[in-house]
Amino acid sequence: PVAGVAARATTAPPSPGGRLVGAAWEWIERHACEGAGAADVARVLKVSRSLLDLRFRELGGGTVLDALTDRRLREVRRLLRETGDRIESICGEAGFRDASGLRRLFRRRFGCSMREWRKRAKGEGPQPAVAPQKFTTRDGEAPGRGRPASSSRGLPPLDLRWR
Repeated sequence: PVAGVAARATTAPPSPGGRLVGAAWEWIERHACEGAGAADVARVLKVSRSLLDLRFRELGGGTVLDALTDRRLREVRRLLRETGDRIESICGEAGFRDASGLRRLFRRRFGCSMREWRKRAKGEGPQPAVAPQKFTTRDGEAPGRGRPASSSRGLPPLDLRWR
């Protein structure tokens, strides 16, 4: 500790579980849209999937699969907003295998179809729902948004909260 600096949760080094979840988030941000699954994340980090899910639940309340899904849904929304691509194309680009499953998931999360959401996002109707992420950071944003790609230790901040 540095003299005159109070130790707080924000200045304390992350726990081993926190470092593991941070490394997982970093990898998910880069590879979720390539169709990677929870087992792929665990394999890359050289831990079991059950341990990884346990650490995610301890720190964020969800699972690795929840984090992958949230990342993919962010990509779907970006593609809907920024492109005119067909839903089937967006499905593949975002890492989903099944367009009909994506349609059902999207409607459950946002309360409207992807076509309706796209129209709203482009200003052709009421504004779309904004909060599909189950995980947020201290600042209320989804992990990986509005911050540098890595901290001084190479990992993003880890204050994950379940919504």
